[in-house]
Amino acid sequence: MRKATKPVRIAPGQPFPIPQAEDCPVARPPLSLPPALPEGGVMPFLALDGLFYRIVPTARAAHALAPATSPEGRFHHDAQPSLYVSSRPDWAEHAIAPYVRDDDPPRVICELRLTGVRVLDLRNPDHCARCGINPALAAVPWLPERARDLPASTWAVADRARASGADGMIYTARSEPTRWHLVLFRWPGAHLTGHVLPYPLPG
Repeated sequence: MRKATKPVRIAPGQPFPIPQAEDCPVARPPLSLPPALPEGGVMPFLALDGLFYRIVPTARAAHALAPATSPEGRFHHDAQPSLYVSSRPDWAEHAIAPYVRDDDPPRVICELRLTGVRVLDLRNPDHCARCGINPALAAVPWLPERARDLPASTWAVADRARASGADGMIYTARSEPTRWHLVLFRWPGAHLTGHVLPYPLPG
C-alpha cells in the first residue's frame, strides 16, 4: 500500500519553497542500476495540486497533454512518455528559449491542472539520497553529450526517478535555480483548463 502524501496546493505563479541544503554527495550511477529505495520500498513523494503551463505550436493546442514528440530530450530517451511543464507561464518561456528558431510555427501557452501528482523533488536532499541520485547531474547540458554519441547524464537522473515509482520529477533551471519545472512520466489526472495565453507573453 502506498504511503499517503499530503498534497501541496500551488496558486498560479506561486514559487515553491526550495529546501536549503547541499547537493547530495552520491556517486553517479550507471543507467542500468535500480534505485536504492528505503526500507519497505516506499518513497515519501511530494503530491502536487495546481496549475501548470506548457508551450506548444498553436495547431496542437487542443493536444497539449500529448507526450513530447521527440524520441529523446533532457529527461527522456528511447521515446519514453514525458510531459514537460512549468509552474509559471514566464518560466515556460525561459524553458523553451534555447530550442526556439526563427522559422518555427506560431506557439501558444496552454494552462493545465494537475491533481494529486506524486513527484520526486530534486531540490530535496532526502529524495535524492533515497534514490541514489546526484542532483548535480540534472544540470549537465545534455545536447553536447548527445553530439558526442554519449548517453545524457540527465537520463541517469530521470531513469532513477522513473524506477522509484514517481509520477514525475521537479527540477530547476540551469541558469536560475529559483525557477523550477516539472517533467511528468505519467499524467492520467491532468486536464486542460481551456485558458490559453499568447506566446511570447506581452511586455
